[in-house]
Amino acid sequence: MPRSGTAVHGRARSAASASPHAMLAEELQLSELQQATLLYIERMSAELLRMAKSADMQTLAYFLDMTRRT
Repeated sequence: MPRSGTAVHGRARSAASASPHAMLAEELQLSELQQATLLYIERMSAELLRMAKSADMQTLAYFLDMTRRT
């Protein structure tokens, strides 16, 4: 499933202009609730990742980063 630089619903998107989850949500035509939930989880996992890194918890940071990216 190509993501960056492809036309999504008539608009061109680049990898820098939207998060991977936002792009995925549009490609899969998720409902507004699903898109909002996906965005919330992405933001929360990013914040938890920053917290884990600052506490020098590398393994937890790794898993949170994987969660954020999927």
